Amino acid sequence: MAFIDKELEKDATLASFADAKVRLDRWGAYRDNAHSLYWWEVFVNGRLMDSSLLGEGGTAPCANLGETRVGFCDVPTKQLVLLHPDSALRFSRTAKSSDELKPALTVELIGFYSWDWAGPSSAKMKNRWGVSLAASYTDTQNERKIGYGPMFHWDGYSFAVTKASQGRWSFVVSIPLAGEIFGRRQQAIDSLSRIKSGSLADLIVK
Repeated sequence: MAFIDKELEKDATLASFADAKVRLDRWGAYRDNAHSLYWWEVFVNGRLMDSSLLGEGGTAPCANLGETRVGFCDVPTKQLVLLHPDSALRFSRTAKSSDELKPALTVELIGFYSWDWAGPSSAKMKNRWGVSLAASYTDTQNERKIGYGPMFHWDGYSFAVTKASQGRWSFVVSIPLAGEIFGRRQQAIDSLSRIKSGSLADLIVK
């Protein structure tokens, strides 16, 4: 036991343990605080982790040493966003107040999300941001519109500026951002249920 304790107390062993703990904590942050991913995005991002596309400094997060993968993979600081649906609220040109924000479905067709770590041994994310090409769809009694435009992410909040064909520009905000700005956090709970089942396919392929 004394020999084992001595080995465990070596500087190299303690350094390896500390490094493994940081990587483990960063994977937890990746799961909980990065852009949420659907299963197909998890698959695509997992495939990209063996390339330099998601690494820092042009290195692959899961670098191989010969045929043996050593330790935990480095946690990437980028994500690819692909065909990502979500619920949101949209400013309508007919709205007279924030109470009249319209429920909307958004699909990020393709984009990316990125962040930095607060320090070399920190698992706290900072400078979280991203951009994507998005489509938004609103289906209400008076409006049935599909618009396209850029979507921006910053620190857990998202908004998009979209324009329908022969229509006006619209401002689309994520549910958390709507809650922060307008106090409308609960308004879009049933927004997806108001949208016809074929709408998601229309957003992607139309």
